[in-house]
Amino acid sequence: MTSVNPMLDMRILVADDEPINRFLLLHMLEEQGFKECFEAENGREAVELARQISPDLILLDIDMPEMSGFEAAEILKNEAEIHLPIIFITATEDKENLIKCLKVGGDDFAIKPFDKAILSAKINAHLRSRRMSQHIDAQNKELSKFRAEVDQEHAMIEHIYNHALTNPEHVMAYFDVLQQPAANFNGDLFLVQPHPNGGLYFFLGDFTGHGLASTVGALPVSRTFTAMAVKGLSVVEIAQAINELLYTFLPIDRFSAATLGYVNETGTRVTIWQGGMPDFYIQRSADKSVYAVSSEHMALGVLEPSDFDSDCNILDLEAGDTLTLFSDGLIEASFTDEETGEESNEWLGEEAVRNWLLEYSDLTSQKIFELAKKALKREYFDDDVAVIRFEAKDLQSLKSQESHISLPFLFSVSLGPDELRSEYGLNEVFHILNSQSGLGSVRADLFTAISEMYTNALEHGVLGLSSSLKDTPDGFMEYYQAREAKLAELEEGFVRIDINMYPKEGVISVAVSDSGSGFDYKTAQQIDDEASSGRGIMLLNEICESLWFEGNGNRIVVEMKI
Repeated sequence: MTSVNPMLDMRILVADDEPINRFLLLHMLEEQGFKECFEAENGREAVELARQISPDLILLDIDMPEMSGFEAAEILKNEAEIHLPIIFITATEDKENLIKCLKVGGDDFAIKPFDKAILSAKINAHLRSRRMSQHIDAQNKELSKFRAEVDQEHAMIEHIYNHALTNPEHVMAYFDVLQQPAANFNGDLFLVQPHPNGGLYFFLGDFTGHGLASTVGALPVSRTFTAMAVKGLSVVEIAQAINELLYTFLPIDRFSAATLGYVNETGTRVTIWQGGMPDFYIQRSADKSVYAVSSEHMALGVLEPSDFDSDCNILDLEAGDTLTLFSDGLIEASFTDEETGEESNEWLGEEAVRNWLLEYSDLTSQKIFELAKKALKREYFDDDVAVIRFEAKDLQSLKSQESHISLPFLFSVSLGPDELRSEYGLNEVFHILNSQSGLGSVRADLFTAISEMYTNALEHGVLGLSSSLKDTPDGFMEYYQAREAKLAELEEGFVRIDINMYPKEGVISVAVSDSGSGFDYKTAQQIDDEASSGRGIMLLNEICESLWFEGNGNRIVVEMKI
């Protein structure tokens, strides 16, 4: 079995004003098996024909009418997109002419009368060079196409990323923020949201690595953070939710160090959860002293939800105190050796930031970054850098105005035996309410009230359990054993929840009724506050504007201000 030489399909152009020379060259090429051979009588014809056929190699005479080989070679070389071999066929052995052959773009020359074997070897060698150039050109075009597609995709992702991660400007105004990505995409994520009752939430996350790969978790984290902040949920709940999200969503080697905080409406108390981040600093306005607060937890997304520790620190601030937070891209940057220009093994470290806080009274996030560059003797950092500063001040102006909506809201649900047995029945009610605007400032108290009213209706109304069971040492155990037994046997009965919101009046009303025979609510309202039963009504009186019973005690109604 013989192999086919792919070079035999390559195009060769012969340009010579002597017909006999063209014949000899073409005959030699045909003998070797070349299939596509073309001829031109002069330099001008050679140029025009080359533009039509795109030859892979040209055999070019020097002295020709209308246009010499030298002139033609310069034009052909300039117009060629990739390497085009030109071999001059010349009758002269003049040194200057031979040098000029190479200067004008020729790659080789053969002196008449030429040796067929040598010329054939030269042709094959230059065709191999041409074939390699074609291969490289094809690869370059593929790479250019791929790079263009990647750039287009990056531009699209960057557009989505930048628009999806926009923070509320009126909340960002309370922060001094510097973010410097090491690549097109920033793996350091900073988010803020107002709390419905005033105050604000903030989140500084440092995802593994930098560039596009480090931003994979940014959008889902932003969505979760924002959705939970709007509801006024606790830092504990937000930290738990983001950890579970990242643990489930990201590969095992990807996670996010983070500082998650809530500043209350007066700006004097901060609830902090911090995992895997560098120390951050509190600087007191009174004496300019600086205190470090260290991370106490693993980064988000490392531990499965059942092992996650969501304990928070409570920090008390005075007006004018400042918080300074930063990602490890700042403090883990290496110093540059002045003599060699190489990076040393020594990092900037947290202590440098602490010293700057003590030294400079006009410190800003930008100035911290500039001081770091100066100390490290470098302009660029290998990792993303974030520096965040916050000055304690009153945040009452951030209080949500969402209760000023024009449409009233009515919600009713009746839970039968199957729903009452299910642990998800009441949770579904809360899920529906979570989507309702206008509840931000009372959401937590509202859910507490509904839970208490539902429990009373189910246990005392539908199941007919007596609170007196809980008065004995073993009473609680007996009470809940009886509760489970009666629930399992329940075949009829209901608990109905009716919620009405009146935005114009600023009131929300909740009524819970049940299928039971009712109870002596007058006695329940007078019960001693040390008893194990009856505390539910006392709690409702504390968190609600008003409370009353209807019917025979199997319907309770509360009102709350919104």
